[in-house]
Amino acid sequence: MPFPGANRHTRCPSRGTIKISEFNSKWIRQITVKVVGAAPEVIDQQITYMDPYFIRIIPRRHGCGVRLPHVEWDPKLVRKLLIDAPGTPEPDGKCDPLNA
Repeated sequence: MPFPGANRHTRCPSRGTIKISEFNSKWIRQITVKVVGAAPEVIDQQITYMDPYFIRIIPRRHGCGVRLPHVEWDPKLVRKLLIDAPGTPEPDGKCDPLNA
């Protein structure tokens, strides 16, 4: 389940991206953005849906989710995300023929 208790009613404060982290094994990353008249803010984002065509990413505290086509992503990154997906039966990315 993506971000329990998430608040979707707050607008994204971004006036530019400062830093973007890599997605972890739970498909979560952090983006640091510029905020007008305030200190930079860290926004947690999570991939909540992936199909053969699109990836949907939502933030924890803001209503600025996106849906992006796979063709805009590096194929190596998409493959890594699929291998590291939460609930993947082979977490090391290698098939176990005894469980196949």
